[in-house]
Amino acid sequence: AEPARRFYLTGHSLGGGLAKLVAMEVEVPAVTFSSPGIGSTRKLVLNGKPDSHLHQLSTVVKPDNDVVPRIDTQLGTEIQLDCDLSATGCHSLGESMCRLLRECGAPQRRLDFPCCMCPSQEKRLDQCGEPQHILDQTAIDDVYRRPQAVTRQ
Repeated sequence: AEPARRFYLTGHSLGGGLAKLVAMEVEVPAVTFSSPGIGSTRKLVLNGKPDSHLHQLSTVVKPDNDVVPRIDTQLGTEIQLDCDLSATGCHSLGESMCRLLRECGAPQRRLDFPCCMCPSQEKRLDQCGEPQHILDQTAIDDVYRRPQAVTRQ
């Protein structure tokens, strides 16, 4: 209906892997979170079609310590995300989103986020007394603020 509008496929974990496969088939970009690679799977899906353009169609956010993105070979752009939690903690979509908001921010629009989406930091947030409380960008910045380097004299 709107030919100038951009569309992206997205997904988390297995849903991200499926989004990348669909992206290859319909040639629409995919942005995925903690998704497995599709290096070997693409050979089955493409049935011999050239795949030189696939690196332009796929972007995956890969948190440290998450094992799922290590399955198969990733194609396309990989965005490495710091995460010092367990494998399951790093695999959490909410945790990845909170860390992305912290690192990149949302300068063009106000984004509010439910406290339950940042499970590792929930106890550090004064606003999170109830699960339905919402975090704003300032609260996320405060919680994920990296410690300043200490200079010794």
